[in-house]
Amino acid sequence: MTEKTFPVVIAEYSQSKFHHSDTTTLTIRKNDSINFHLFGLKNDGEYEIIMDLPFEINLKDNSQILIDKIPAKLVSEKQFYDKNKLVTVKKYYYDIENQADEGGHFFVMENRIIAFNSSAWNLKRFYQYENSEITELLKKDTSDFFYRYKNEIIEE
Repeated sequence: MTEKTFPVVIAEYSQSKFHHSDTTTLTIRKNDSINFHLFGLKNDGEYEIIMDLPFEINLKDNSQILIDKIPAKLVSEKQFYDKNKLVTVKKYYYDIENQADEGGHFFVMENRIIAFNSSAWNLKRFYQYENSEITELLKKDTSDFFYRYKNEIIEE
C-alpha cells in the first residue's frame, strides 16, 4: 500500500453565496487498483474532524465510485482546459435510497474529488488543490454539466 497526502482548501457555498472554507489534507491510500480518499487524517491515524465521507475510486473501473461504501454512478464527463492542459472531469450521482434530499453530484478529476453539488440543498463544495483552475472553470460553466438551474450559478 502506498500513501500520498495533499493540502486542500474546501470552500462551501450555500444559496449561491460563499459560506466558509476550511484547510485540511487529502490522504490517498492506494491498495492495488483502489484509491482510498480520506480527508482530515492526522499523522496518528485520527481524524481532525470528520469533514467528508471516505471515497473509494477504482482505477480500473470508472463507472462508479464508492462514497462511504455507497455506489455513485458515473452520469457524464466533460473536458476542460486547466492551465493549458486538457483534463476530463467525471460527474457521479450520489443518492441513498429511502432518504430525502441527501443526493447530489460529485465531480472527479485526475482521480481526486474536486467538487460536490446538491441542488436539493443549494449547496456547492469545491476542493481546491495546488495549481489548478478547475474550481473557477466549474463556477463559470454555463452548460448543465455543473449547474442544473440558472439560479444556482455562483457570482463573485
